[in-house]
Parts: sequence; C-alpha cells; structure tokens
Amino acid sequence: MKFFLQVVLTASLVLITNNPLLMADTNDFCTNKWPNDSKLREDCQNQQTEAQNEFFSMAEKEGLIKNGTLSAGSIGSDKEKIINRCMSKWRNTQFKTYDYKMVVSCIKSELESYSRKAATNDKTIGIEGYCTNKWPNDYKLREDCRNQQTEARLELYLLAEKEGLVKNGSLLTNSKAIGKEKMIHDCLSKSINNQFKIYDYKMVVYCIKNQ
Repeated sequence: MKFFLQVVLTASLVLITNNPLLMADTNDFCTNKWPNDSKLREDCQNQQTEAQNEFFSMAEKEGLIKNGTLSAGSIGSDKEKIINRCMSKWRNTQFKTYDYKMVVSCIKSELESYSRKAATNDKTIGIEGYCTNKWPNDYKLREDCRNQQTEARLELYLLAEKEGLVKNGSLLTNSKAIGKEKMIHDCLSKSINNQFKIYDYKMVVYCIKNQ
C-alpha cells in the first residue's frame, strides 16, 4: 500500500497528512540528484517511495499515527524523539521533502542502539552516566561512547597491571609516585570527570601512550 503524504516540521512537532503533493516533491528531489540519468532517477524514486512507506509503517507501530496524521515531537517518548531527530536531520528544505531512505536508515540505527542499553554495575554505571550526559539525544553515539570507554578502561587496567598497579581489581597510584606510576597518575588526574566520578578512559589511554 502506498502512502501519499505532506510533511510540516516545527521545532517540537512533525505533522504528516495525506496529500499527493509530496510525490511531486520526491520526484523533484530525485530529478535534481540525477538530472542526466533516467535509470538512476527512476531507482531513486522507487527507493524513496519504498522508504517512505516503510517509514510510515514504523511510525504506525509506535502509535504515532492518528487519523492519517503522524506526530513525532522532540519532547515526546524516546522513540518519538528518535523519529523526530532523524526527520530533522534528513529534511530537504529545497524540495520540501525528506530523504526517506536516510531517515529510515537513521531510525533503524538509533533504535538498535536504544535496544542495547547497557546493564549497569559498579564498573559501567559511571560510564553510562558520562555517555548519556555527553549524547543525551543520540542513542547510536551514546552506544559508541559506551563501547569506546569500556574498551579503553580495560586497556588502562591491562597497562597498569603490567606495572603492578592493580590489586584486588582496583587500580592504585599516588601523587608521590615516580616513573610510569606517576605518568599513569598524572594522566588520570587530567581526565577525571567530577560530575560522574569517572575518568574519560579514552583520553587517559591516549595520554599514557603519548608520554
């Protein structure tokens, strides 16, 4: 089933209503993208139409469509924010339409990251808070941050363990140390995040490796 939609975007709300004008906008978008290649232009139009239908179905599953109108606000549920953000990111103001192929790709990527929320424990709760604060509205970048910080933390502990600075699972250094212990201590001191009582482990490892 094909949907013909018109889109209106504001700072906090996306409205989509039935209107055949959008197809013309999508055609203009593809014509502008591939002005001299009718085959690629046709492929573009088919891809945009298919993605448009998939997008509408995804929004429908989230209960964001009422009476043929989709609403996705930047202050709604987490999934509603994801849809709003991806639409805002791939809006084409010139042709008053969206690159629906990229919108759908963006939504899928963010929903996958959203579904993989890390289970918190004494080792990850600080990382989770740090990454959530750094990327409050982008679950993909938050997941990337979490993975990078967790990996860097492990690397830091392996580096410290070689120097005999890990005891009972804890990393031990002091300000009066010398040699490599002082270097690790200084790098930790430079990268502490007092708000979440955690280090930017990625920067700590970078600091150590560049000493």
